Amino acid sequence: MGLLRRAQKILIDTAWLSMGYAAYNRLPIGICYAGEFHPAEVQLLRDITYINEAGERQVDQQIFNELFTVIAGARNLLILDFFSV
Repeated sequence: MGLLRRAQKILIDTAWLSMGYAAYNRLPIGICYAGEFHPAEVQLLRDITYINEAGERQVDQQIFNELFTVIAGARNLLILDFFSV
C-alpha cells in the first residue's frame, strides 16, 4: 500500500473514530442549555451570480444591499456577526 493511500486510510479512520466518540460522549454539566422560544421575523437574503443563456453576467446581491442599508442606518456603533449571516 502506497504512502498516500495509507495516509488517506488513517485520516478517514480517525474521522470515523472522532465522529463515533462525539456521538456517544456526554457533554459536561452546564454546557447543554435549552432556552425559551423567542419568535422572530426572518428573511432569507441571497447573493446569486450566473451567466444567462445570452452569455451575459447576471448579479442579484440581496445580502450586500441589506448590509449597506444597515450600515447607513447606524448611529454610533455597528457590530456585525458574519458567521451567522
